[in-house]
Amino acid sequence: MLKMSKSKERLIAVLSAAAVTGSAAFAAVPQIDAGASVLIGGATTSEAAGRTRVDATTGASVMITPDQNYAPDTYPAHNGRHVPDNLNADSPDTARVIIRGERTNFGLNTNTSKNGSAFGANAVAKGDHAAAFGNGAHVKAAEGLAVGYNASVTGAGSVALGGGSLATEANVVSVGSDSLQRRIINVADGRIAAGSHDAVTGNQLYQYGQSLTGGLRKELKSVGAVSAALAGLHPLDYSGDASKFQISAALGTYGGTKAVALGGFYNANPNVLLSFGIASNFGDDHKLAGNIGATFRVGKGDNRGEAHYGDAVISRRLDAMEREVAELKAQNEELKKQIGHK
Repeated sequence: MLKMSKSKERLIAVLSAAAVTGSAAFAAVPQIDAGASVLIGGATTSEAAGRTRVDATTGASVMITPDQNYAPDTYPAHNGRHVPDNLNADSPDTARVIIRGERTNFGLNTNTSKNGSAFGANAVAKGDHAAAFGNGAHVKAAEGLAVGYNASVTGAGSVALGGGSLATEANVVSVGSDSLQRRIINVADGRIAAGSHDAVTGNQLYQYGQSLTGGLRKELKSVGAVSAALAGLHPLDYSGDASKFQISAALGTYGGTKAVALGGFYNANPNVLLSFGIASNFGDDHKLAGNIGATFRVGKGDNRGEAHYGDAVISRRLDAMEREVAELKAQNEELKKQIGHK
């Protein structure tokens, strides 16, 4: 009896286990149709050495090759060009898996550029580094990506997501088309900060709107109150011989918010009035408002003297004249008495 080395014993054990496992597996699944063929090998009548081709069913093929030449003479000739079978427009009903260099085709009648990727029946990725996923997904732009049934990209660097989505502009992401719109849901809140390019959510917009509305409502009440208070400041008529400076105070309210105002008026001359005013509300925000102004008499000025300015001045003048007349009368009586004694 021949003695076997330990390495040979291990090899026989592995082969035996593989045979048993393989027999069980083939017994558990349907057998390949008798009309189909399975070919595994190096060179065949249609493939050059260095390639492996597997024909799983009639008209379907799997070809995997590290060949970096994108137009090898060993490919079948179609219309004067040597191209892989799945790029043959004369045979659109054949399914192919082609992994060759940077090109990847997987599905019925796919078509790609030299470095494109197409997955799904009729998928086309003809732009540089383009990728198409889904039945009829179509990309004709560099670095474009189409995902979904009949999704299409014609803008460079753009993305079309979802069946029927179109991306016709460069560097955009589309989830629909002019006639098909989709909502993007379950999005995290974006960063709201200087230099941020994040997308904001509906919740962020709602919160901002609430804050803006509340702040604007409060601001309007404060502005209305201080405006009403400032509007209550008024000067008295300048009488001419009275003080040229006046002080005024007023209260104002708007929408429940109250404010107080203080102002002053100065009559530089009968034809010029200078004024100022300041107001603040009583709220916790303490809004402060103020103004300064100048009023000029337009047209002919009033230069006819102080006696013309009003009844008060005339009355005072009359009183002074009456006193002077009384004094003159008294002096006259005194003089009469002195003359009579002589």
